[in-house]
Amino acid sequence: MITKLKRLFLLVLCAGLIGGAMNVSAQTSNQSDTNSLISYYEWLFETQFTSDERREYNEIKEEDYANDYADEKKGINGLMATFAKTKAKNESEQARIRSVILSSFIKQLEDAGSSNKEAVFLLSVYNKAQEKTSQEAEANGTGDIGAFVGKWVWTHTGTGTISTGGAYMGGNGSRFTYEFSPNGDVQFTGIMNVMQGGCSQQIFRSIRGRASVSGDNLTISWQPEKFTRDFSCDAANNYTKTMPARIERHKISFKTDLGQRQMCFVGAECFSPTN
Repeated sequence: MITKLKRLFLLVLCAGLIGGAMNVSAQTSNQSDTNSLISYYEWLFETQFTSDERREYNEIKEEDYANDYADEKKGINGLMATFAKTKAKNESEQARIRSVILSSFIKQLEDAGSSNKEAVFLLSVYNKAQEKTSQEAEANGTGDIGAFVGKWVWTHTGTGTISTGGAYMGGNGSRFTYEFSPNGDVQFTGIMNVMQGGCSQQIFRSIRGRASVSGDNLTISWQPEKFTRDFSCDAANNYTKTMPARIERHKISFKTDLGQRQMCFVGAECFSPTN
């Protein structure tokens, strides 16, 4: 059983411990630490804590500080150092990092069990944020989804691998596809192939969701995602797993390149139309 949520933080903890006796300024320090954690989770879950949620989370953290303040402080310092570096990146890169963290973190919250007060609380905040975003997307309609309707693809082809006998064994490459329907439904598929020596590792992603548009902002409420890993030289450890539902937001621009209209995720890739 996970008894301290610090074990769930996806970061390298800062070195050193904070020792010494507690003094009259400890309460102020505790409040500052908790406010820092709230800021982090508001960013991660893309929401704002209510006054009641802030009060409840303060109570949870006060118990943790009383049990092991030095260890809690060490974990918070490490998390905040990582968070500061993340916040210095552009919005697109922050969204990518958020997605990577959530894919593991929510699962760990769920696995922590009902006895872990912090895990139960954070999971409730996350679920409420997801529900609110979905309701807002439905209320706002799908906006000018007509500009997105169709299938859009981005591909990358890398180097190939040739056997000692001269036979082609495969190559590195990726293909990502978004397909939008007039009613706002959207499907994403991604295939990545990586050659490692004579071995081929293929990663497959498939996910459906609901898209809404407001100006140049695209919001997609994704359902749980199917994620498959297939490694030719390690078949025993191949797997298929389901990633949690999540919200994805992008700023979108359209441009014309070599006579072809492209859908571009600002700060990231441009996708071309395909039949």
